[in-house]
Amino acid sequence: MNKIKTLLCATLLALTSISAMAKDYQAVAFGVKSDGVTNNTRSIQHAIDYISAQGGGRLVFYVGRYLTGSIELKSGVTSPSVYDHKGSPRRALIHAQGQHDIAITGKGIIDGNSRALSADIAEQTARGYADANAEVPTLVALDRCKGVQTSGVTLQNYACPPLQFDH
Repeated sequence: MNKIKTLLCATLLALTSISAMAKDYQAVAFGVKSDGVTNNTRSIQHAIDYISAQGGGRLVFYVGRYLTGSIELKSGVTSPSVYDHKGSPRRALIHAQGQHDIAITGKGIIDGNSRALSADIAEQTARGYADANAEVPTLVALDRCKGVQTSGVTLQNYACPPLQFDH
């Protein structure tokens, strides 16, 4: 099975807490690699979970290409195979449900890799592994979240509207 992941291309992309005194956590300290090849999904999610458990902070990515599947934002943290996009009620690369004080900031790019994702969905549908009416994942889906901030980030190569906000 061909797994297509999505790249976070970052010059300085931070998933952060909105509080002014947020502690910075370097993504590399959690084993996140900027080589564009390593699947960082588990490392990024572990970092977000850890930072949230510590009361919040900023997960800081420096220059590089970060390959990842779906990640879930948590309260207090600013931070494509079709099977790697999770979320509720909508599947997305970056998703959160019922969280507060979250942000996606910086000068980075979140690249949805839509051509490869669409080709993978078509291939999996042809093989009978996916439903022909399967929902195409969005880049960012936030459901019932409060205190959300986004700035400076570029969203590109998405297969459907890149931002979904549900109240």
